[in-house]
Amino acid sequence: MRAKKLSTIIILLFTAAIASATTRLVPGQYPNIQAAIDDCNDGDEVIASEGTYYENLLFRGKNITLRSTNPEDPNVVVATVIDGNGLGSVITFSGSENYLCVLSGFTITGGRNYSTGGGIDGLGTAATISHCFIAGNYGRNGGGIRYSMGTIADCIITNNQASETGGGLGLCHNSKVTNCIISNNSAKNYGGGTSYSNYITISNCLITNNTAGKGRYNRKLWMEM
Repeated sequence: MRAKKLSTIIILLFTAAIASATTRLVPGQYPNIQAAIDDCNDGDEVIASEGTYYENLLFRGKNITLRSTNPEDPNVVVATVIDGNGLGSVITFSGSENYLCVLSGFTITGGRNYSTGGGIDGLGTAATISHCFIAGNYGRNGGGIRYSMGTIADCIITNNQASETGGGLGLCHNSKVTNCIISNNSAKNYGGGTSYSNYITISNCLITNNTAGKGRYNRKLWMEM
């Protein structure tokens, strides 16, 4: 009898968790992406329709999914743009997000930050970043993505710049980078492609045509496990 009651409680809790997850539509229900994120709880999903969103987003430590309408369609990814408009990093994580936090299916551009990452500033996040086109960003360390410790998959990271190191990726310790193209990025000092990313796992990636002022054009100090 006690076991039956326990199993019933577990089922009810699981059902309640599923029921509480909410999908939030932009711009259908919210005027911009940040407004939808701010209204989210863990497990919620934000879906942005095609268009250009001039925003500098903060995830605020929430384990949510932020995606375009179809992340696996390159045409949708190119047409769903988050543009930082030169006002800072395009997307900033708090660093406390785990693998259940997902960013997927966007063009991320227009980031400009003189002290940290340009396109995405991870701050040690374990979030999953997938199916994104990250281009035309400028940062200090990590023009494209800085300090991600999660999975970066199926992304194109190109034409980003860093004033110090890591034109494409910088400080992405312990992250898993797979099925990505990292090309035509540049850094003033080291690591045009990737830099200072220890114990990073890179698999099935093309890292090419990156440049750095002091050598190691493609990558510096990364270890493939």
